[in-house]
Amino acid sequence: GTQAASAGANTLDDYEEGTWTPTWSAGGGDLTGTSSNSGKYTKIGDMVSLWFGATIDSGTASSYYRITNAPFTSAADSSGTYNNGESGKLGLVWWDSGGTTVNMYRYDGTVETDPVLKVNIIMKV
Repeated sequence: GTQAASAGANTLDDYEEGTWTPTWSAGGGDLTGTSSNSGKYTKIGDMVSLWFGATIDSGTASSYYRITNAPFTSAADSSGTYNNGESGKLGLVWWDSGGTTVNMYRYDGTVETDPVLKVNIIMKV
């Protein structure tokens, strides 16, 4: 159904959804190839849900992976988790206020070879 416009306190003042192609890199070493690279988002007010992922095909990445072009700039430091679709292992995701870079690594501090990463975070913008 449709909701009529309202000036009430609970009125939705901003809604946007879209897609983008994440730019991947490594915190150390090189990340030279990705496939199945995709991202989508839903923004409601000052909160953005980001869904993104890729298969890391090649490189000598060490320490952590990162995307450097989240579609919005974060207004607060925060963190979350990701699921590696290939190994089933969880990892840590974090980002800093004032930036568009999202970092991720496994809880044991390593990266995986040929990983399938699927990440979902909520970011305040």
